[in-house]
Amino acid sequence: VMKLPTKRLNEEVLFTLDPVTGVNRADVQSLKALASANERKTARLCTHLSEQDQVQEMLIVHTKNSYIRPHRHPGKSISYHIIERSFLIYSVSTVQLLIRHYSLRCFLQLQFLCPSTPALC
Repeated sequence: VMKLPTKRLNEEVLFTLDPVTGVNRADVQSLKALASANERKTARLCTHLSEQDQVQEMLIVHTKNSYIRPHRHPGKSISYHIIERSFLIYSVSTVQLLIRHYSLRCFLQLQFLCPSTPALC
């Protein structure tokens, strides 16, 4: 059970209720359990306070051997931070030609803070 104050949007998505969210190993374990318990085998903790926020930060957990279909984020940037294990990212063009791929791995176990309000950065 998450010790963080959160509200649940659905079986996969939690929103933090604090303007600054500290995440520890126990929280990650709780997200892993949430991911294992739902059909899509994924869970996310959104550290932004609203779906309308311009900057949306989240911690996403996927179970081992997950596949995420190709998708785009038009007009948005995206960053990845690996906490455990590894994953592959394939970058494709609009006509589905492979441009490059990345293999990302975790080398350190870290605790981190996710500000949900850009003004707090």
